[in-house]
Amino acid sequence: MDSRYNSFQNWLNTILSVDLPEKVEAINFNLYEDVGNVWSIELVGAGSFDEEDEDWACDEVFTTRDDPFTIRYKGSWEEVEEIFTGYIRQYLENGKLAERLKWYKAVAVGFVDGNITVLYKSDEIGVLRTSQQLQSQHTRPKKFYKLSFDAKLYERIIRKKENVITVYETNIDEIECEGFRKTRFHTCPLVDVDFIEWPEVIFYFDSNKADYGLDYLYNVDDWPVIHKRVMNRLVEIGVSGIKYYPIKLIDKETGTINDDYVFMHIRNFIEAYDMEKSKYTYYEKFDLYTFLPHEIVLDREECSKYDIFRCNKFESIIYISQRVRDEIVSNDWTGFAMNEV
Repeated sequence: MDSRYNSFQNWLNTILSVDLPEKVEAINFNLYEDVGNVWSIELVGAGSFDEEDEDWACDEVFTTRDDPFTIRYKGSWEEVEEIFTGYIRQYLENGKLAERLKWYKAVAVGFVDGNITVLYKSDEIGVLRTSQQLQSQHTRPKKFYKLSFDAKLYERIIRKKENVITVYETNIDEIECEGFRKTRFHTCPLVDVDFIEWPEVIFYFDSNKADYGLDYLYNVDDWPVIHKRVMNRLVEIGVSGIKYYPIKLIDKETGTINDDYVFMHIRNFIEAYDMEKSKYTYYEKFDLYTFLPHEIVLDREECSKYDIFRCNKFESIIYISQRVRDEIVSNDWTGFAMNEV
C-alpha cells in the first residue's frame, strides 16, 4: 500500500475508537468525486442490511460526512474505487480496530451514485459477537464530549466556494438589561441567570453571501445558536437544563427576518471537574480558576447525571453526553464539533 494508506487507517482508527450509535447494523463506505482531482470517502453506519437490496446503505443513522478522508488522484473513478477498496480490504485484514469493524453485519464500498460491493459479511457467530459488543457499551464508563462550532467544516465550505450564513454583526453590545451593563451582554451564556424579560437580540447576515444555514449557526460572539429543529428534538428526548430564547436573524440586503434559530442557554452549571486530578491555578483575590484544557479531568459520576452542562469553575466549555452526541450524529445536524474528553 502507498503512504496514503497510513493516513487512511489513522482516520478510520479515530472513527472506530468511539462507539457508534447502537442502531448501526452495517457499514458502507461512500465514495464521491470533488473538484480538482480530489476524491473523498466517508463512513456510513446503516440501520439495516439486506444483501438483496442495496438501498440498505441509504438507511443512514451515522455518517462522517463532515469529516471525510480525501486523496488527490488524477485518474478514473474505477481506479479510485479500486484504491479505496484495497485500503478497506487491507484494514479488514490487519487494521488496528478491524475487529470493531467486523462487529457489524456487513462492510461495503461504492460510489454514491453507483453500485456497492460487500467486502465483508459476518456469519452467525459474527452477528452474535456484534450483539454482545453492543450490549457491553452499557457497562463501559460513560463518555462525554466538548461541544463547539465546527470550524473545520466551515473552512471546507469556504474552500468549496459555497455560501453559508455567517453572522459577523449583532446588536449584542448595545443591549443593556438587568444584571448586564452595556457591552457586557455577550457574556450571558456563561452566567446562570433566568431572564424574565428577554431582550430583542438581532443577528445580521447578507443573503448575497449566504445560500443556506448550518444547524449550529456561526456567529461572531460564539453563542450556542441552534436551529429550531435541533431544539425540538432535544426537548422531545428530554434533554433538560436548557432555556431557549429567540434570535432575530435579519438579512441586511432585504430586511427579511429569519426566525428559525434560538439561543441555547445552558443552565446546568455543575461541579464537573475532579479537582484532585485536574491541574489548575486559583486566584483567591478574584475567586478565579484557570485550567489547562489537556489537564482537565472530569468527575464522571457527577457528570453522568446530565446530558449537557458547563463546569461552574470554568464556564467557557460546553460538554454533552454520549446520548446527545449520538442524536446529533444520527440526525446529521451540521455545524457541531464534538471532541471526546
